[in-house]
Amino acid sequence: MSFLCLETMACEESMDGEALLRLSRLGGLLGEQALATLLQRNYPWIRARCMQILRNQADADDAAQEVVLKVYQYLPQFEGRSSLRTWIGRIAYNECISLIRRRSRNVVSDHIAELIRIHEHVLRPATGLEDINYKQILREVETLQPGVRDVIQLRFFGDHSLEDISSMLGLSLSATKMRLYRGLEKLAANLEIDAGSPESTRNVVSL
Repeated sequence: MSFLCLETMACEESMDGEALLRLSRLGGLLGEQALATLLQRNYPWIRARCMQILRNQADADDAAQEVVLKVYQYLPQFEGRSSLRTWIGRIAYNECISLIRRRSRNVVSDHIAELIRIHEHVLRPATGLEDINYKQILREVETLQPGVRDVIQLRFFGDHSLEDISSMLGLSLSATKMRLYRGLEKLAANLEIDAGSPESTRNVVSL
């Protein structure tokens, strides 16, 4: 993506992100230039964030481009309840998770399948792995609390280690494991799988 610049403005170097954000909301050519400069400054961070989640250069490039477009489209709706970087980071995270889902929508994640097998101590007579499809899993994951859902998505759809997830979400390792534990218990219950003993679920968390 090409970006416009504020090269003709003597104050460009001294303008911080907040100033550019305010200027971008004025509209017109000046507003467009301010927004383009704001996106240009944040693009390396956006791409690095996508690379951290996707761990694939081509995918990270694709996702970063989509993030820039969405920031451009939805910036007028930004209310300033969080920092701009936090807001952009959430857009980047959601775009990366959506890309992971699109790339694997026709198969059940190997990790999720393994999770189900481990929890399969006693299944209802008519229920088996073949009856639990990817769309069911996605629907149930979406019902989880946001913090728990983030951990589940990164662990089983993004294939990240618990240590990586802790770093990305700014959590302690023990807090990350607890969220994963809660998510697995909830998924097992919603997918009508006997979760077995608490110890069996803890074993999954430690994988």
